[in-house]
Amino acid sequence: MIVRAAPTGVASWHLTSLEFAVLLDRIGRDRVPFPFSWTTRARTAADLRAEREAARRRLGDRSLLAAASLLGGPGLQVTACGVESGDRRVRIRAATSYSAIPLHSDRPPAFPLAVVVVQDPRPTSDTGGTVHVHAVPPERMTHTLTAALPHRRAGRVTPSSVSRDDVVRAPSSHLHDSRGDTDRDRVIHILDGPREGLGEIVVGHGGDGPLEAIAGRRWIDALGDGRYLVHATDVVAVLPATAQTIAAALDDEIRRAGAVPPVTGTRS
Repeated sequence: MIVRAAPTGVASWHLTSLEFAVLLDRIGRDRVPFPFSWTTRARTAADLRAEREAARRRLGDRSLLAAASLLGGPGLQVTACGVESGDRRVRIRAATSYSAIPLHSDRPPAFPLAVVVVQDPRPTSDTGGTVHVHAVPPERMTHTLTAALPHRRAGRVTPSSVSRDDVVRAPSSHLHDSRGDTDRDRVIHILDGPREGLGEIVVGHGGDGPLEAIAGRRWIDALGDGRYLVHATDVVAVLPATAQTIAAALDDEIRRAGAVPPVTGTRS
């Protein structure tokens, strides 16, 4: 386990996937929450027990336990799940609570806290690598989450929106057409064109599994172009997206859900 000061908040811890599984067990969770996975090199049950006991002795940091406890709490949570070219998985989960145990203290809760957990991809899609646990102020949660997404420049196609019915009724011969000059052409070009990555960010409540969604957005990394944020209701809208664009959209969704992070200045 490696611990260092977080660049945008309180602290960061860097764990093996087994250490993360043991951490969740220490706070009373009997499984690793979606979308994370863990693995071990232990060859026998006895070896695994020994590894888990050794990890348990390393994971006594009260600050880490307080941050991880938010993943099992009743507060609003956010997951980001996706896949890049080469089947490299994006696995992120964040949670916030205004009644968190304050770090480094036995006193009653004194300030709000958020946690953002990011798991590195591994060569195979069914396993995950190092797990990074970031304790941050709630107003930095969405910024920290979106900064952990695979880096892509914003797409170059003009922001466009069209009714869902128009997308559904688009003829098959139109699906891989050029970018075109209409909103429908541009939306369909992004939705059905070649891509090098895609994923979904969900805001909601839930236990260890996928969240019970309140709101969500998708991102698409168009091949040779850039990233777009997709919002689909009765209208399908695509917007060229930077990390800041996505964070602002998530802040809006969280605000509508009634879990308002404190509003600070412009994101750096």
